[in-house]
Amino acid sequence: MHKIIIVIRQTGTAAAFIPVINALKQENLIVMSYYPASVELLKENINFLEISSFNDALPTLNDIDRNCCTLITGTSLYQEDDALWWGWAKENTHESFAFIDQWCNYADRFMKNGKHFSEERMPEKIIVIDEYSKEKLLKERRNLSEHRVLVSPTPTLDRWHSIDINDINQLSNKLRDDKTTILILYVCEPSHKLRQDPTALLDFNFEERLKTLHLAAEKLAQDNNAHVKLLIKPHPIQETRNFKHSLPKSTNQVIYQTVNEDSGKLVLAADIVIGHHSILLYESTHWGKPSFCFLENGEETPDIVKASNKLQKVDHHNLAHFLRIPLKSSKKERPTYGIITKKFIDNINLNDYFTGIQ
Repeated sequence: MHKIIIVIRQTGTAAAFIPVINALKQENLIVMSYYPASVELLKENINFLEISSFNDALPTLNDIDRNCCTLITGTSLYQEDDALWWGWAKENTHESFAFIDQWCNYADRFMKNGKHFSEERMPEKIIVIDEYSKEKLLKERRNLSEHRVLVSPTPTLDRWHSIDINDINQLSNKLRDDKTTILILYVCEPSHKLRQDPTALLDFNFEERLKTLHLAAEKLAQDNNAHVKLLIKPHPIQETRNFKHSLPKSTNQVIYQTVNEDSGKLVLAADIVIGHHSILLYESTHWGKPSFCFLENGEETPDIVKASNKLQKVDHHNLAHFLRIPLKSSKKERPTYGIITKKFIDNINLNDYFTGIQ
């Protein structure tokens, strides 16, 4: 029997692959996941093998027949371990696909210490989320053939359709103290230090950003005769208990609250979404949510902003000005359900195992 092995390391990859997993024949699937991505799979009641390295998977991989397997992985900056998967697929003549689910570190995912991986350690095909990403990847990795890079939007957008509108309303009502409450979701992202040490920096200049955001929120509250609740959503690898000591004191106009509910539900319940480079910002624009990429002063415009015509970049100087604008119009746009996941499956030639969008 043909087996489809799906390997998930990052939480963003989990969000993208969950609709794909649900749309494929389960008897053909082997899902393996690293922590903390495994937490997302548990929430969806998906069967998987939890691993901490490629070597953990070897007993399962050794049972796979030659020429009867398709390997689908995410990509990350844990390049050496990622490359072991692609090398195994190459050695055993299996098809392999690697998905880049973000607009950053394109070529870095396929190199280490400044050296590109050899062909023996590369995936057969690379999937990116738009033509812009494809162009950037080919520019950064010049010896990569164009036909090896496929374009498919992130299936995460389809996952959001499974969220019950009643759940959104209940969450919104729970978070709002009254009808005048304005909800701002701040999506945290770990600094590179934090990825190595959970006690290190919480976020990109986290405390300075909150000072700026606090002042902007106060002005927003005054202009709308309301109060603002700032919902702080930690990244899965960040320890929530650290945030409680880092948050400013709430005031009558600005209230702080750490939240750990599903990211999609929080975006749909909020009025405004702010972050740094998180793909959640891009996804929230598809639902008509005012979404802002909060840059450091002088920071170069990131590719996620260049790739989206709806994501607004702001900095410490102009955040307060732009936060006054979106509340006048917050129209929800509903992407066509199922098309994105189906296109992803078409790209990897797995139509024979497609069961429909769940």
